[in-house]
Amino acid sequence: MGCRPFPLGIIERLRLDQRRLAYLSRLACSDVKPISDLRGSAQYRLALLASLVSDCLSRLAAGTQAEGFPSRPVLLDTGTQALAM
Repeated sequence: MGCRPFPLGIIERLRLDQRRLAYLSRLACSDVKPISDLRGSAQYRLALLASLVSDCLSRLAAGTQAEGFPSRPVLLDTGTQALAM
């Protein structure tokens, strides 16, 4: 099973209130089957996914997704610089 494609353009048209964010977070969680291991339980991983999806969509909708990112991030390829955002 793969992830469902999500049309990012729809975010701009949605009013992402708490109810819709919770729904989209549950939708993302319904599409995965995490495992439990030493690093975390399946329930923890689902809760983390729901939180990350909600935060990500909130930032995308508000246009603040790049806030907190360094202007020149460290790259694995030391011969190039990151493009300015």
